[in-house]
Amino acid sequence: MQIAILEDDAAQLELLQCWIREAGHTSQGFPSGNAFQNGIRRDTYDLIILDWNLPDTTGPEMLTWVREHQDWQIPVLFTTSRDAEEDIVHALEGGADDYIIKPLKRAETMARLGALLRRVAAGPPGDAPPPSPPRHVLSLQL
Repeated sequence: MQIAILEDDAAQLELLQCWIREAGHTSQGFPSGNAFQNGIRRDTYDLIILDWNLPDTTGPEMLTWVREHQDWQIPVLFTTSRDAEEDIVHALEGGADDYIIKPLKRAETMARLGALLRRVAAGPPGDAPPPSPPRHVLSLQL
């Protein structure tokens, strides 16, 4: 599987690419939103990993761009140091499929990537249309 990684921290990018390569997949790293957009337009990816804090944009802005210009079937994983509940909810409601808080742990990261890639390998369920973006938040009353 081919994975796109938007990560401006060179050491973090190298670490992710090493783990992905050892798992038998290929990846392409992008240090900025501009480079990422150009790469996504040029090549096809099975999964996208996004960082939140970037030099020229934000992860949520890139997520919105991906969901507007690419397929909703492409899984998106956020990896970020932002651990506030509202940030996690914002990313998931914006179309992210999963969210990992840095520092990344190898086994957890690869398990989450594996789960998302299994979905890609299985293909879309039946002839169901792609899911619509979420429109509201459910609130629980305790």
